[in-house]
Amino acid sequence: MEYQEKKDRSQKNIFKLSGVLFLLIILSVGIVAADRIEDVKSDKSAPIYNSFTIYSTGIATSDLNASLTPTDLVNSLLGGGVSVSNVTFTGNNRASGLFSGGNGIIGFDSGVILGTGDINNVIGPNKYNSTGTNYSLPGDDVLDGLIPSYNTYDAAILEFDFVPNTSQMTFNYVFGSEEYNEYANTEYNDVFGFFVNGNTTDFNIALLPGITPPTPVSINSVNGGYPLGTDPKNPEFYINNVLPNATINTELDGLTVVLTAIANVKPGELNHIKLAIGDAGDPYLDSYVFIQAGSVMSLKLSLTPLNTTNEVGTSHTLTSRLVNTNNEPISGKTITFTVSGPNAQNGTAVTDSNGNATWSYIGSNAGTDTIVAINDEETSNPISTAWVQVDHEVSIDIEKYVWNGTDWEDTDSAPGPSLSFDPVKFKIVVNNNGNVTLTGVNVTDDKYGPVLLNNTTLDPNASTAAEYNVSISPGQQINNATASGYYNGTEYTDQDSAYYVGTNANVHTAINDNNLRESSSCSVLGTTTYLDVGNNESRARDVMLFDLSMYDKNDTISRATLSLFWYYPESKTRTSDTVVEVYRPAQWNPEHVTWYYYDYHRAWQPVGGAWFDVNNIAQGNVPYASVTFPASTVPDNQYHDFDVTQLVQEYISGTYENTGFFLKASTESGNYIAFYSSEWSNPDQRPKLTVEL
Repeated sequence: MEYQEKKDRSQKNIFKLSGVLFLLIILSVGIVAADRIEDVKSDKSAPIYNSFTIYSTGIATSDLNASLTPTDLVNSLLGGGVSVSNVTFTGNNRASGLFSGGNGIIGFDSGVILGTGDINNVIGPNKYNSTGTNYSLPGDDVLDGLIPSYNTYDAAILEFDFVPNTSQMTFNYVFGSEEYNEYANTEYNDVFGFFVNGNTTDFNIALLPGITPPTPVSINSVNGGYPLGTDPKNPEFYINNVLPNATINTELDGLTVVLTAIANVKPGELNHIKLAIGDAGDPYLDSYVFIQAGSVMSLKLSLTPLNTTNEVGTSHTLTSRLVNTNNEPISGKTITFTVSGPNAQNGTAVTDSNGNATWSYIGSNAGTDTIVAINDEETSNPISTAWVQVDHEVSIDIEKYVWNGTDWEDTDSAPGPSLSFDPVKFKIVVNNNGNVTLTGVNVTDDKYGPVLLNNTTLDPNASTAAEYNVSISPGQQINNATASGYYNGTEYTDQDSAYYVGTNANVHTAINDNNLRESSSCSVLGTTTYLDVGNNESRARDVMLFDLSMYDKNDTISRATLSLFWYYPESKTRTSDTVVEVYRPAQWNPEHVTWYYYDYHRAWQPVGGAWFDVNNIAQGNVPYASVTFPASTVPDNQYHDFDVTQLVQEYISGTYENTGFFLKASTESGNYIAFYSSEWSNPDQRPKLTVEL
């Protein structure tokens, strides 16, 4: 006698007696002994009974206890151009067999069924929320690899060697389960795989079509979500049959659409395939895979891509390949492509020297097409193309910002910040806020011209940014930037403005700047094109002087900014941060100043330069201004600003004689950087002092 376990995970055991046997038992015995009903949950075993063929008005099944052999199963799968040998099966005999009557239920009439429980349990209609059999058998390590962090149980594995005539083999299959839908997206992630010529996950060909990255078919990769419609996974491949709305004549609570597996194989040589399925999470509720009879074929005429999803109104390209029994390409043959479904039509193409024929068609209607290629008596594997209607939203957005001295400010209306430093810095950010990709993205500023962008193609929700400088102008100013991008040949634009007020400011260039270099301690370095600080085999410091004689001692300045253009070391980082500090130097003579001397044969005390900090302390360590250049950043070829307002005001008011600026790094080890000096050829990159009154 055979029992079937009907189990909910909230109830350890609910058994029912098989309908046919129940009548026999009642007539002959009248009572079922209690010791025949075992607690599968507690002792992790299930009683094993002889099985036989069970028929229904829908599916009929025969397992390996019904005079079938594993070779019988494999032979039922064979189509054309394949010979097999060395057939083996691992698992419980009730977990594999043949089925028929699957039309309108499974999606094809007959074939092989492998399961983690009793294959007779797939017979409909659906009467129970949960059906399962625990064989207390192990799972499979390769199946475990398809679903990392899960273990499999009760594996059923059918393996065989085969010799195909051509370089591709194909078969059709459906996956169904009692885990649906209440255990979708949980730890009960039953899975199966078809492994060709390798016993690792890399050789699995039971994959969801058109999904990147390659995704094996399992409970958690194909489902309707739980509750139905909540966080479904690839629901286009899923058919729901959960009570109370079960309409398909099978006990299974859910199953996939018919899927096609194609493997690249070695023609004329021995190949190997392993078909395996296992419970995951626990060994209770069962899953099954149905493989269509006669669908395992060595294709002479193949068709790709297998399964795709396209947007309505776009073109889809199909490629067929025709070979002879020796896997040699056949050229010059007419291939007919037959499309059935919402976009039914036919087309033809002729095979080239590689045996390939290519044909394209446009899907005008939403839905799923089934396509085959035909040549004389050869018919290819069927493929599916899903057409979906997509509502396009095209949106480009530009935001423009102006640097106010401390931060980027979004100034969409007058007056904006008051600026005196030259040049004025702007930043633009272009966003693709639509759901389509924009190409040819560009930006033009009405005061600057074309702006160089890092990216000119923007995917949905992507952005690109750029910074640039514009010479300052006095009074109320507005700068407009326009962004444009293209979709399907149509230009889309957006504009944003930035306002500022140019104030009364004077921009000064250095009249002298000299390097003080420890390695050239007595050399006057007043004509080099750079100013350097930090340590690169030896220490480097600088002194520089600006003419402030045009100011009256009673003038009050609002801001003074020393701007240095950072360019070196090009594209390189450093081992430690460079903190550049500005101090007030002691007297120095640009004709004779060196690391050792401040004037002709007059040594610094101490050598390397004498300075005063903001508190008028000789060789003090509280600078008037400082800027940190992180070790991990590379030179950006831009100005960097030092706020020297206090020191310049002290010079103008006569507190101290104007001796300029002394530049040094706070620490001097592994942090050498350089700026352009007043000797540099490009005047727009030389040091400058901007004084705002």
